[in-house]
Parts: sequence; C-alpha cells; structure tokens
Amino acid sequence: MRLNDHRDVVALLERRGVAHQDAGEGRWLQIAAEPEPIMVRWEPDAAVVQVMQPLFATDAGERGAVCERIVALNHVLAMPGFGMDPDTGIVYFRLSVPRHLDGTLAEVELTRLIETVTTTAREHAGALRG
Repeated sequence: MRLNDHRDVVALLERRGVAHQDAGEGRWLQIAAEPEPIMVRWEPDAAVVQVMQPLFATDAGERGAVCERIVALNHVLAMPGFGMDPDTGIVYFRLSVPRHLDGTLAEVELTRLIETVTTTAREHAGALRG
C-alpha cells in the first residue's frame, strides 16, 4: 500500500497497533521506543520523509569530543546520519529519504526506514558515548 501523507502514516500505525503521539501535519510524529521515541516527519513542502532516533543528551563540556566521534563514525558508515542538535546537545541518528515522483512512499519502505534508523542507532550509540 502507498502512503500519500501524514494522515496515512498515522492510519498505518493505528492499524498495526503501534503506540504513538501525533503532533499534526508537518510536525514530528512520535512512536514509543527506547531509549527515546522514534520521530517520523512527513515533510509536506519537501518531497521527503524523515525518521530520527534521539539517543542521549550531552553537556557543554563533552560536545566537542562527541562531535569528533560522530564525524569519525559517519565517515565509515555506508549510510551516515548521526548528528547533534547544537542547542540541546541531543545526539541522534536521522535519515531523510525522497518520496516517489507521485509524492508517495510504500508502507514497506517506511517500515524499512524505521528499522534501519533504530538498528543503526542501537548498534553505534555506545561508540558515541566514548
């Protein structure tokens, strides 16, 4: 099945019985997960879908070292996507993928995107903590 918009993503989660919080069209949709909720955003004005897994917060004194580890890890990954919010210091793994030319994304593609984000985040979070 093809997903056409944010509402279709919400409907998919509800059909599958996945716990989530919906902040509305063009906003981050939160899916219950550990260590932090998985964030999904169907960008209404850009033809992309973003999935992000926040991992942990850093304090100001450790951000430089964590940034160095993020850069080094992203360099060796086939699909890099680790980053850090410069305001909050939260380390995350995020991927953005383009939707098809008709603006849709297949359910299986979204599922695979979420699985890739959560697996990659889980496998490498320890290396970022130092």
